Amino acid sequence: MLPIRPILFPLRPTTLTATSALRTSISPLLTKSYQCPNQQQQRTIKFFKKPDFSGFKFKSDPPGHIIGTVNEPFVPPPPDEYHGSYHWAYEKIVTLTMIPLMATPIVTGIAVPPAVDALCGVLLLLHAKAGFTSCIVDYIPLRKFGSWHKLALGLLSLGTWLGIYGVYVIETEENGIFNLLHQIWVS
Repeated sequence: MLPIRPILFPLRPTTLTATSALRTSISPLLTKSYQCPNQQQQRTIKFFKKPDFSGFKFKSDPPGHIIGTVNEPFVPPPPDEYHGSYHWAYEKIVTLTMIPLMATPIVTGIAVPPAVDALCGVLLLLHAKAGFTSCIVDYIPLRKFGSWHKLALGLLSLGTWLGIYGVYVIETEENGIFNLLHQIWVS
């Protein structure tokens, strides 16, 4: 016969840890039980729910990037003139308008009217926003990245508005963007 040894440590501790004690003391405060008048059962409502981060997960592409089956016809997206050919035309107009505005301080010297200076700064920001929007649409597509795509576009819009405020500050407190560039170039 084998000798029976007393177990010094039980398999499951009977003492409460700090987190379990806190959880058992707070959980009645976070839930409220009430009796429904029409039902015999008692319902419990939780005041604080766990956050749902499932919208931040990446969506995996189907094999071959085919949604549905191979035999289904292609359904084109609804037409949107602003994000189609008009969008391309707006970008080109902004780019072509910036050429004489950038050449103006070279031809006339540094004395540039404040309206031309501010217009050049705002058009430069819009040109940069259009370029970064194209990068976000191409490399962070909505179909795969979901809410990250929307977050990137939102941060880009926020940065553009902050840049427009920066152009305002430079135009009102300094002598304008061209004068600032001239001071940087000379120093």
